[in-house]
Amino acid sequence: MGQYSIVGLPLVLLLVTFCMRRSAACVESCQCNQTGTRWTCVGDGSDDPPVFSNNITIIRFLEISQYNISALRRDHVGDNPRLVRLLLNGNEIRSIEPGAFAGTSHLLWLSLNENSLREVDAHSFADLTMLKHLTLEGNEIETIGDSTFQSLGELRRLDMSRNRIREITGRDLRPRPMHP
Repeated sequence: MGQYSIVGLPLVLLLVTFCMRRSAACVESCQCNQTGTRWTCVGDGSDDPPVFSNNITIIRFLEISQYNISALRRDHVGDNPRLVRLLLNGNEIRSIEPGAFAGTSHLLWLSLNENSLREVDAHSFADLTMLKHLTLEGNEIETIGDSTFQSLGELRRLDMSRNRIREITGRDLRPRPMHP
């Protein structure tokens, strides 16, 4: 029995080392904590944002700030089903493509402050059904489209301060309750 434990020990250590290296592997322009669950990526305003591999699924907190992103796409965030907090501040984002957040099904907090968004609509946040906090402060939002927040049944806090809202086309901006 002792022989089995000794033989199995190197294999266990090898697997633990591999998992630790993989989870802590950070893309070049980011800083990460030791467990790989918290990533901070800050550019200088002219850089392209980091590219995230779809096999990085342990991230819980992700900040991508000060990059030159005109249209937010799904590949900017990747498939991160464990992600709960996402900060995309100061990126010059002008639009959010449909499905941009499709890989972030458990996101609770989203910050899109200090970008260049002019309009938000039903497709902007459609995949964020668990979202509780949404901040859109300091954008150039002029129009809030019909049913923009309808899929956000868990939303508790919305900050749209310092925008240029001129038109609200939706009759009902309240989120649809997720639970009957």
